[in-house]
Amino acid sequence: MIRLSTVQKDGIAAAITSAVFSGVPSSYFIFSKVSSADEGVKEVLTSIRAIGNFFVQDITNIPLLYAGGVALHLILSFFYSQILAEILKDKSSWNENVVTCFLASFIIHTLDLVIIPNIYTMPLLNELLDHTGLLPHLCDHIAFGTTIGITLAIRKYIRINQVRDKSV
Repeated sequence: MIRLSTVQKDGIAAAITSAVFSGVPSSYFIFSKVSSADEGVKEVLTSIRAIGNFFVQDITNIPLLYAGGVALHLILSFFYSQILAEILKDKSSWNENVVTCFLASFIIHTLDLVIIPNIYTMPLLNELLDHTGLLPHLCDHIAFGTTIGITLAIRKYIRINQVRDKSV
């Protein structure tokens, strides 16, 4: 049986919550600009295919692009969440957790949408960014980082209070 450390469990919890909420800002941007829900869903799916282009170079293989997009999103969510959980393992302050992760979201955004696309050829991602601009995706990264910080802070707060309750 695999035993996970508290930091690993915190990272997993942060990855799950941030993976769920990180797409809300760009989805809002997309749905506020389209005339129908179907068109909005199509735009969101275009985003998933675009990040799937990192793994799948054949841009005609739509199912594989979707699978690659979901996989990459989850991999990056777990990777960045685990790094931040490790960096913040000794920080119990709400502010330290949230502000550090908020600031880290700008670094993550730069890596994900500026540096990596300039290293790897990802035509679908380049098309997406040309179409939407960086702002909706920056907002996604800010939501991602902030959600990680909030999740880590809440988990630490609960642990501290459980210890405090046991000692009383």
